Amino acid sequence: MQGRAQRGAHLTATSRQEIRRLPWAAVLAQCLHVLEPTTADIARPPKSAPWQVAAADYRKQRSQTSNGWQAEQLRMGDAVAVSHYVASLRRQRGPGQKFLHHLTTKVKT
Repeated sequence: MQGRAQRGAHLTATSRQEIRRLPWAAVLAQCLHVLEPTTADIARPPKSAPWQVAAADYRKQRSQTSNGWQAEQLRMGDAVAVSHYVASLRRQRGPGQKFLHHLTTKVKT
């Protein structure tokens, strides 16, 4: 047990955080590949486009990404906004459901 603690001792908090986020980025890449948003969609999306909310929900379910990281990566405002958008998607049927279904049937995790 002590050997494991010593091996990780050289990692800074930033390094640990970056390592933890690697799988999050991989899931994001898969989502974008399946949903195929245009360059314009990614560059200047509204903060709650259905594809964004579906990607955020899917990633949250599969990789426990933080809302703050998702808000930054998907340009969705702040962590509270992501939480609100995802909760709204889960409560009601809407355009985001189509994208979420597409992700759950196409992305292999």
